[in-house]
Amino acid sequence: MFKCKPGISILEILIVIVIIGILAALAVPGYERARENAVAREARASLKLIAAAEKIYSLEEGYFYPDASITTEDNIVTINSDLKLQLREDNWDYTVSRVGGNFAATANRISGSYDDCIYSIDQDDRDAAPVAPADCP
Repeated sequence: MFKCKPGISILEILIVIVIIGILAALAVPGYERARENAVAREARASLKLIAAAEKIYSLEEGYFYPDASITTEDNIVTINSDLKLQLREDNWDYTVSRVGGNFAATANRISGSYDDCIYSIDQDDRDAAPVAPADCP
């Protein structure tokens, strides 16, 4: 008859730890990619909101935000107040500019794996998806 000893050996514990480590090493890069993709979607959605708010602002005021005396606004509190938005600057630094009679908005990545990523949208492509360099998610 075969008898088993109660308990587990140190070798079994080490094998389990190695297996968990390998699984974690495989999962972390996928998690980072998924997180960066979600953050990029946040920027694209916020820029689309800015474009929609610009359209409403131009209908109410007769010109695009900001007015001609300012030309560029990068203070998120002022942008939110004037365009009646609630954007957050946790991951992105937003700028709204007025170029001639049209607007342009950018979202510049503050930190993370793609901190040199800049999405932009302007009057001509406000109904299209915001554009970014090829290396952005």
